[in-house]
Amino acid sequence: MTYQACSISARTKREKEAIPSDIRTDWTVPSPLYPDILDPQKVLTGTEKGLLLLTYSRLVKVNDALALEADLLESWTYDIDSKIFRFRIKNGLIFHDGKPVSSDDVLFSFHQWAEKDALDSDLLLAVDGVDEFRKGLSPSISGVRKIDELSFEVTLNHWAESFVRNLSIPRFVIFPVNFGGRSKEEYLKSPVGTGPYRLISAQGGIGKYIRFDQYYLGKPLTKEIDIARMAEPEARRAYGEGRVNNLFFYQIADPEKFNKPDDVLDVATGKTTFLLVISASQPLLRERSIRREIATRIDKKKIVERCYPNASIAESIIPPGLMGSPSDSVTEAAILGHPSRLRTSLPLYLEDRVENNCLGGVLPEILKGSGIRVSRTPFNEMYRLLKSGQLAMWVEDFNFKNEDPISTLQYFSQSSNEYLLGHPIAPLQEIFTSLNGELTPLDRARKYAQIDRYLTRNYFVIPLFYPQEVLVHKKMVRGAEFLRTTKFVAGWHSVYVEK
Repeated sequence: MTYQACSISARTKREKEAIPSDIRTDWTVPSPLYPDILDPQKVLTGTEKGLLLLTYSRLVKVNDALALEADLLESWTYDIDSKIFRFRIKNGLIFHDGKPVSSDDVLFSFHQWAEKDALDSDLLLAVDGVDEFRKGLSPSISGVRKIDELSFEVTLNHWAESFVRNLSIPRFVIFPVNFGGRSKEEYLKSPVGTGPYRLISAQGGIGKYIRFDQYYLGKPLTKEIDIARMAEPEARRAYGEGRVNNLFFYQIADPEKFNKPDDVLDVATGKTTFLLVISASQPLLRERSIRREIATRIDKKKIVERCYPNASIAESIIPPGLMGSPSDSVTEAAILGHPSRLRTSLPLYLEDRVENNCLGGVLPEILKGSGIRVSRTPFNEMYRLLKSGQLAMWVEDFNFKNEDPISTLQYFSQSSNEYLLGHPIAPLQEIFTSLNGELTPLDRARKYAQIDRYLTRNYFVIPLFYPQEVLVHKKMVRGAEFLRTTKFVAGWHSVYVEK
């Protein structure tokens, strides 16, 4: 018997096969983060976004080959001249409470996604009326209109080739209209979605989920999933003691230590870059010479050798091989001599999730005498500092899962609710604005490379390294052989026991 993923058709053939009674189809999955309330419009990390997909579905999704495919949609068409998209959702879809999914639910969801404080709402600015709605000038979005119970249309104010692909991000999930008659606060405590699992309870850092038997892709054969919040050291201990069987949500810097016969190490395709971001929110850091002085102190080679020996040194934000990655990246030579102490004491934050107990030791050593103070802090506290303009510098891992890097690069655009640089930077914003026109894929890639080079050559971003992404799990799970699949997070329903 193996745990594995399969296509819908292959899975349907086995739908009537009984699961052996001696095999427990339940999971305990450790996670560095698990808030008691997951608000799709406020989640910050890739981990949280992946967890949303246990409960919710989207209109479209991106498959393992990074191709766009329908999720709740049956079809969509568009007219470039009129800038109108027409969508039709699948017939027979239901929420966890048994109520049918209709276009009214989708229109309500659009208004939730587009709210002023909703993260990623800037990705919807191409829709007629979203800007007015976000500014409070209109009670509704004029460009979103119901056609019938299963159909609706969206009118754009300018042609945006990436519009439908943008709808695949995990924040754009489908809610029941008016949250099923509850306030949003009450709804989020026990959400009703259309995803493969139903949230039973979430408290004390543990989320308990049970399968949704009427899930449209078929009944999930993994009956229960518990998500348990654990810092990496705790998760590793639990793994060693057999209390959990995987470390999928962690960046494992020392995979060679997992060398027991039942340990399995899967090397994933590298699409992550660790970056040191320097915000312009502090007046001192608006001076390029100061940012460059900081950059000359960052010894990437020492960081990699000491903390991430399997990583490669990064020279660009977008990892090599992805759309828009600069192919002519040039590294400036370090300034000769010892850089002087900066004129003020500045904090550099390391978020808990990326601080692997080594980085927090090496960076202070590298920056000794610079006046920069390295501090470890939780991600949510970093976000509070960002929103209040107090976040000067920090290290963060940026994941480029989408083949179109704009979903990650957009955090450096002033239109983003999560704008990272704090202060307007006109030349950079001009590049982002130019992306709104009709561009060929090649021209769009060139714009992405231009954004990358501007940020790195002006030292707003210092690329550190591209980690080797290793997924650790046990070969055997409760007596059954486990075959890891890239759909583990995005398609929990497809991990099951096969006779």
